[in-house]
Amino acid sequence: MNSTLPSVAASPLWARALPPGPDPRAQLGAMYATRPGFYLLAGPDWNGQTLQGITQVFQCPTRTGFVAPRVFQDDTPQDKRAIQEVLRGINMYPLAQFDGRMQTTDWSKLPHVPAPQEGDTETRWVLPEKFVDELGAVLAAAQADPAIKQAMTEGAQESDKDLVEPLFQFRNQAKFHAGINY
Repeated sequence: MNSTLPSVAASPLWARALPPGPDPRAQLGAMYATRPGFYLLAGPDWNGQTLQGITQVFQCPTRTGFVAPRVFQDDTPQDKRAIQEVLRGINMYPLAQFDGRMQTTDWSKLPHVPAPQEGDTETRWVLPEKFVDELGAVLAAAQADPAIKQAMTEGAQESDKDLVEPLFQFRNQAKFHAGINY
């Protein structure tokens, strides 16, 4: 995956690329004295030649990761307008689309998706009615990537210990069968 980091004159900019786990693989931006340019985020099996024009390659130990670019701004209409050029230059795209020229996106033209209505509870990102439909893609990713499989296995073990085992403890039965006295 190729990513571009534009030249930033006014607003601080940083980005991190994270594989599953605690260690960032790429730290880009003003605080790291990063030069504007093209950065390649490569998976564990990539062993190709670095194309001319790529500023730096970051090799990720997994096939899955998380990239979090941020541009800081004052919450004023003037600053919101001023950072648009910086935002346009932040992109990620497959290496096959790299042509050595800065690609831009007008992010302000994305469709607006309203936020869920606020309530007294946390936003639910795993929806029970979609869980089964999306589970296949998650399991396929786990089969293809040992790190994802390990993270899922550890999550299942933790859930079994913390959620399922207590269901079988006699002292908790009254909690789960409210109104029934033994």
